[in-house]
Amino acid sequence: MMQVAIADSVFHRLQQAARKRDVEVSAFLETMVEEYLADDQYREEDDPAIGFLDGPTDLSIRAKAILHEEIQEYSDTSNSLSIF
Repeated sequence: MMQVAIADSVFHRLQQAARKRDVEVSAFLETMVEEYLADDQYREEDDPAIGFLDGPTDLSIRAKAILHEEIQEYSDTSNSLSIF
C-alpha cells in the first residue's frame, strides 16, 4: 500500500513538472534521461575502484617476496630513526 502511495506521489510530481514545460510526462522523462546521459561521463578521480586495486601487478606470484621487501624497508627506516 505504501509503494502505491509513493508511486502516485512521484507520478503527480512528474505531471506537475511536465505541465510547467507544456509537454507530456513521457516526453519529459525522455528529455531528463537524455540530459542525464549526456552529462554522465566517467571520471577516474570519482571511481572508488581506483586505488582499491592499486598495488603491484605480480602480487599473486611474488606475495612473500614483496611482503619481505616491505618489512625490510620499514625495518630499515625504523632503525635509522631510533635514538638508541
